[in-house]
Amino acid sequence: MKLSGILQEINAAKCAAFVYEKAPGGANRFRDRVIIYHDGNLRFERYCLGEAAGKVCEMSAPMPDDRGNIAWNYEACAYSKKDEAPRALTGAGRGGLVFDGKVSLWQKQAELKSDAAHGYGPLKMLLRRWFSRGQAANSQS
Repeated sequence: MKLSGILQEINAAKCAAFVYEKAPGGANRFRDRVIIYHDGNLRFERYCLGEAAGKVCEMSAPMPDDRGNIAWNYEACAYSKKDEAPRALTGAGRGGLVFDGKVSLWQKQAELKSDAAHGYGPLKMLLRRWFSRGQAANSQS
């Protein structure tokens, strides 16, 4: 599964990234998020709900391969259940993503204009938009 359609949507929206969250179901005690950046990089975040609320895991990965397989940086997270992160992007459409061929849909929750904490600050995003606009004008000539 290629990300090209999603990356085009992110770039058309002039965003740094789209945030997807796993649809809640059952007795899920976690909120899982996958963030897809304009350059194809991904980040997985897991938040614990309830009394012990807070982020328990964060991992990054480069763009998935042509089959959609994701190479998470497991060393970046000490959480024991980090292997529960999605392993492959198997589908996309209707505002959501499907990971690992499972029925649960990951729905788009937010559009990030910037994300300075992860290297996509406002100045970098402004320069990217400015230079990509210049490249688009040059390609039309």
